[in-house]
Amino acid sequence: MSDENTPRKSEFNEANLQIMRLHGLSIQYAQCWISNADYNKATWILDQIWVELYPDAMDEDKGKEEQDTFSNKIIKLDEKIFTAKSRVERYKALQEKRMLLRYLQELSGKGSKKSKRSRKVM
Repeated sequence: MSDENTPRKSEFNEANLQIMRLHGLSIQYAQCWISNADYNKATWILDQIWVELYPDAMDEDKGKEEQDTFSNKIIKLDEKIFTAKSRVERYKALQEKRMLLRYLQELSGKGSKKSKRSRKVM
């Protein structure tokens, strides 16, 4: 019998599942460039990565000025992507967005950043 006041805990670690989803999206992103530079699909994939990392962005943005938030930076990069006048400009803006998202992934501990403990093991 469970007590209603007892906090519930998932049996699964959502962070691990999120890392798997991010990895899958990153593979799709790379494949759409390799296959035919599909900018629309690349934009959609980056938007899905942003959705995955959005809660982490909200945590990182606490106490920051509006212009310095991840949300504001993403909005500006989206404007840059959609108003690009050439494929090269659009490509560069997509890459900027991808790098910002990758940086956020690292900050949130869901990237390739190694802990002090893991460095000792290696």
